[in-house]
Amino acid sequence: MCLDSLLAQTMQEIEVLLIDDGSPDQCGRICDEYASRDSRFRVFHTDNHGLSAARNFGIERARGEYLMFVDSDDWVSPAFCQAAYNAAIENAADLVMFRHQRIKRNGRMGNLHHVKYLQGLKTQEEAIDLLLNGISDGAWNKLYRKELFKTVRYPEGKLFEDVITTYKLVYEAQKIYYLDRILYYYRKREGSITLPMTAAKQREYFAMRIAQYKALKEHGYPDYKLKVLTQSRAISYCVHMGVNGTDGYSIIAKQTLDSIEGLPSTLNWKQKCLLVIYRIHPKLFDLTCLVCHKRIQ
Repeated sequence: MCLDSLLAQTMQEIEVLLIDDGSPDQCGRICDEYASRDSRFRVFHTDNHGLSAARNFGIERARGEYLMFVDSDDWVSPAFCQAAYNAAIENAADLVMFRHQRIKRNGRMGNLHHVKYLQGLKTQEEAIDLLLNGISDGAWNKLYRKELFKTVRYPEGKLFEDVITTYKLVYEAQKIYYLDRILYYYRKREGSITLPMTAAKQREYFAMRIAQYKALKEHGYPDYKLKVLTQSRAISYCVHMGVNGTDGYSIIAKQTLDSIEGLPSTLNWKQKCLLVIYRIHPKLFDLTCLVCHKRIQ
């Protein structure tokens, strides 16, 4: 489905770089087959060094002025390239961000995230708002001027690499455009790089978010917005990992919960309920999360 959706792109003046990084299945052969059917496709066979390495490999070999990324589990609209490119050209944008549709593990479409901003040019702060509260900071639902990657690369050997990379590209961009259109279909699949979410992955994800928030603070992103994000992320971490952990991240998360005053209006109703339960007794909080099947075993 992924390669078929790229084959169906209405924009002809593109190159599609297929990075076969040592896949044990028939991926390499399939890539070669598609390249024989469409001259826009170029195939590279490399050793497996992870998703970040594959993206960096493609960045360094891309010949176009703009870059886009597609993960092999997902698919895109036929207008994926053309619509994003048109938005970049018409608005002289270095970065174009657009909406995506999540596909659940059962194949059904997930709910669309609410996006408070209208289509148009955005400031860097507004773009960060969109990344963190609407359209995701994934690499895949964006178009980038290649020049943005002059000093930026995806961190190799890390999971959730987008978390500490995409915001850097926002701050490299002079003009950013938000296109209010669904062009990307993101599929959650068991057996992918990040699923199932183990305790180790949960800790790494939380660590990436903490590092991201610290960097955003250094860039001048408002403290009150970072406070909201930190509170929400800490509640999520405790839901999945419990409140009795002794590792550094568990301590940070629990301290954040203890520091929350009242029931902030910025929390959703589920978070507020969990916070009330936690204040009644931490063990009741843990039991609630276990009963609701949210705890990572």
